Order: sequence, then C-alpha cells, then structure tokens
Amino acid sequence: MLSSNLIFFLLEAFVRSSLLIPAALVSVGLCAQAPENLVDQYNKEVPAVAQALKDLKYREACAKADALVPAKVPVFNPKEIEKSLDAGKGMLAILKLQANTQAVSGRWEKARDINLQRLDYAQSLKTNLNVALAPLEAAWKQSLDEGKAYLAENEVKSGELEKKLLTLQADVQAFNEKKLKLDSKQMADLKARASQAPKEEVQLDEMKAKIASYKANAARHGQFLRKCQDYRSGAEAQIQEAQAALGKMESSLKGQAAEIEAFNTAQNAKKPRPKVPVQGAKAWVAAVMKDHKNLTQLATPQDQANSLHRLLVLDPENKPAADALANLEQGRDPFYEAKAPQKVRAKKK
Repeated sequence: MLSSNLIFFLLEAFVRSSLLIPAALVSVGLCAQAPENLVDQYNKEVPAVAQALKDLKYREACAKADALVPAKVPVFNPKEIEKSLDAGKGMLAILKLQANTQAVSGRWEKARDINLQRLDYAQSLKTNLNVALAPLEAAWKQSLDEGKAYLAENEVKSGELEKKLLTLQADVQAFNEKKLKLDSKQMADLKARASQAPKEEVQLDEMKAKIASYKANAARHGQFLRKCQDYRSGAEAQIQEAQAALGKMESSLKGQAAEIEAFNTAQNAKKPRPKVPVQGAKAWVAAVMKDHKNLTQLATPQDQANSLHRLLVLDPENKPAADALANLEQGRDPFYEAKAPQKVRAKKK
C-alpha cells in the first residue's frame, strides 16, 4: 500500500496576473513574422486561461494557450533590438503558459518538451542579442578611443589657442582706445596676428565642438553600457527561469517513474508472486486511487484535478479516477457516490 504522503506534482503558482510581461510591453510593436499584437493577445488571454483552470475546464485552458502560439516565432531584428527583445519576451511567456496548462492537465511529457523549446528559444534570444550588440559595442569603443586620443592631443592646445585669441582681443582693444602705443614693427605684428584670428577662431570652435562631443559621448557610453547590461541580464534571467522550469519537470517525471518502479518491484517480490508480473503504471494508479487520502489531503479542487489528470494520462482506463474527476467538475467531493433510490413498498389491502 502506498503511503498517504504520496506527493503529486503540483504546478507552482500558476499565472498570478497578466503582469508576467511588463505592462510597458503592451504598447510596443513586434517584429516581422510575429503577430503585431502578440503581447496584447497574451495579456488578454491569461485571465481567461486562469479562470478556465479554476473552473476545472482544462481542455478549454489548453486550447486557449495553444491558440496563442504564433505559426512563426518572432524574428530577431538587429536594427530593432528593443522591439525584438519585447517580442521574444512575449513568445517566452506564451510558451510558459502553454507548458503550465499541459502540466496541470497531466501531460508532463509534453510540458517538458515545451519547456525545452522555451529554453532553446531563450538561449537563441541571448545569442542574437550578443550578435546585435557586438558592432554597436565595437563602434562605441572606436569612438571612445578616438575621443581619448583627440582630447590628449587637443584639449591643452584649445586652451592655449583660446588664451592667444583673448590676448589678441585685449591688445586690439587697448590700441583702439589709445592705451597701447606701437612702433611700426609691433603694428605689423598686431596686424599679422589679427589677420590670422578668423582662421584660428574657426579652428578653436571646431576643437571645442569636438572636445564637447567626445566628453558627451563618454557620458552617454555609461548609459549605453547600462542598457546593454539590462538587456543581457533580462535575457540571462529568461534562460535561468526556463532551465528551472525544465529541471522541475524532468525531476517530477524522474521521481514519479522511480516511485512506480519501486511499487512494481515490491509487488513482484510478494509471496506468492503474481502470476503476471506487475509492469507499467496501472497497478500504481489503482493503488493511489484506493487510498482516498492521496486526494483528500490536497488543498483545493484544482490541486485534486491536477493529480487526477496525471493519473488518467498514466492510465486512461482507470474508472475511479475518471469518476472522481467527473465529480470535481460537477462541484462535488471527488468520492461522492449517488445513493440508489429507495423502493416504495406497496401497502397491503
């Protein structure tokens, strides 16, 4: 007999709200080959899927989740990185929703496969992101290197040139105000300096503009780095989440298979030995259903339905499980049994 503490796979906090995708994504257009309203459709359907599960309408929930999966996955456009990432988030959220509905419907194997697809897509998103960022990062590096070299060569020169022009301006003003007396040689020198001034002013303006631009670039580079870090952190977080979901699903499958195998081994070791060796999951499912506490100890009708769906995937012909699920779907206790109508005896004359 199985322990009453038999642990079923229970889906972790299913769909808390449509905020699984940030609300800001809702207004962002998506890339080519993906429906323009992919994220909108997801956010719109999540409440309906959650309600269908709450109402124990699992087929309806799965159908709604499956219908959200686009025929073609969003294509990453390196010229529109942010839009491509938003579209990718939408796709990953839909795959997560699809995997979760399959899991609670007992189709753990299919849920595992979808989670694997989700992980592959998340990893490809990160790869595409790195490919798209590489030329931008290279361009920024080149610009910063050029800026450093230019500043090292010209920042001091621009200061000296500006000081030279200010000195010229002061000398011309002093001469015009008759505060400065010049001999013929000094006068020629002043005229020569003045004739060069327009060219030097243009040169100074260009130097100042470039110096300001390179310094502004250095400040903007910090913003660029933070944006790249945000993008990469988001992509990595999606990979980690997909890996965790896949790991839990594989662990549940492995754990259940081991439990069934251990049960069958124990049955086959009994004396007298069974005439037909116990194999597969049918005997295990029957034993689970024989001990009502395996279901009644679960907290909610949805938890109970999740477990029954899994049992019926393992053994679609198990009548007690099918009856228990039918009772739950009708709002009854899983082990409800209708009482047979009492016969009315005819009165003797």
